[in-house]
Amino acid sequence: MKYLTINNMEKSALYMLLAFPIVDYIFRHWIKIGGGLWDKAVIAFLVMLAIYYKFETDRVESGLKQPFTVFIMFGITLLFLNMNNFSISFEGFRSVFQFMVTFLIGYYLFKKRDNWIYAIRFLVVVGFIVALYGLAQPFLGVQMPAGWVDSGEVQRFRAFSIVQSPNVLGSYMAMLIPIGIGLFFAENNKKWKFFWVIITGILLLCLLATYSRGAWIAFAAAIAFFAILIDRRALIAVGIAGIAVLILMPGVVDRFTYLFSDTYLERSSEDGRIARWGNAMDQARSEPFFGRGLGHYGGAVAARNLGVTYVDNYYAKTLAETGLFGLSLFIWLLLATIYKGYQRIRDTEDKQLRWLMRGVLSGLTAVVLHNGVENIFEVPFMTAYFWLLAGSLLAAPLLLAKEVSQHDE
Repeated sequence: MKYLTINNMEKSALYMLLAFPIVDYIFRHWIKIGGGLWDKAVIAFLVMLAIYYKFETDRVESGLKQPFTVFIMFGITLLFLNMNNFSISFEGFRSVFQFMVTFLIGYYLFKKRDNWIYAIRFLVVVGFIVALYGLAQPFLGVQMPAGWVDSGEVQRFRAFSIVQSPNVLGSYMAMLIPIGIGLFFAENNKKWKFFWVIITGILLLCLLATYSRGAWIAFAAAIAFFAILIDRRALIAVGIAGIAVLILMPGVVDRFTYLFSDTYLERSSEDGRIARWGNAMDQARSEPFFGRGLGHYGGAVAARNLGVTYVDNYYAKTLAETGLFGLSLFIWLLLATIYKGYQRIRDTEDKQLRWLMRGVLSGLTAVVLHNGVENIFEVPFMTAYFWLLAGSLLAAPLLLAKEVSQHDE
């Protein structure tokens, strides 16, 4: 296999991964066979290819080897410290680490600049399809679970599309919109620019239709970060756009102001986010350094095996399960990822790549921030996308390092 050859199996597997939520929905709801295995098989195949390319090329290390290695080794240590509940600990370990391997796919699988750009375009178009269905749901008669809107709020439909949660859909859109903006600025063709305006506009409408406050805040911060990456004066335009949204969409204002109402604060303190965050802090105080153990608190594994409710804050969940050491290492990894991405953008001279890289880094930032009020890193497709994009972002400038001959293509 030559380094620059992309065979049909490799390309098909990669685009299945890029279309993760749609492919997963098809397997789980239409085919109903292999719904829990297809993604593992595809990722395993692509990781093996990535490892092959790693040893066949001279591509430099990503710069994240140390935080990744230390965090993974810490996780393995925790896994064997809790042998009494090894099955739960192993499931918890898997939920945290298994989709991080997509970083290798993103970093080593793309060989040419255009390969990466096409993949990013495809990723955003997949999100556009998911967003369209989310916007169409109320018109198609799709019923929304009543628990997604508090009884004290104005009752309104919250889009959730095929990802089964408005908060997850909101995070998905918050990640993709900056990338769509990056694609707009990266394009030279006016028709393609118009295309990305439409696509990004639909993604934004879908984000608003989720009524996910956490996703809105994470998105706003990510767009502000995007503006800073361009020019700090661009923050003025971002501020004006934010004010326009608040004026034109009173539902957004209502959703935010409800956060400060006595009704919300009382209910949240009794059995909502405030109560869950407080319980996670209590758990951390009782086992501050190494936590309760992987899979033992505040996430899907703990809810399934131990009846412990979600914390709705991935960092509080990580603190409760892995203690101060685990949370510190995880934050180190995330901050190192963002910083390395910033360095790659700063050192890249290609203007088209710089726009796209700014969008990707801003989208990753939105996901990092949204995890402060949701367990987004427990959603398989979101975690896979995050680390895949992170790996490809750090590899993007390296795709120009070697000239591609016609024979290689």
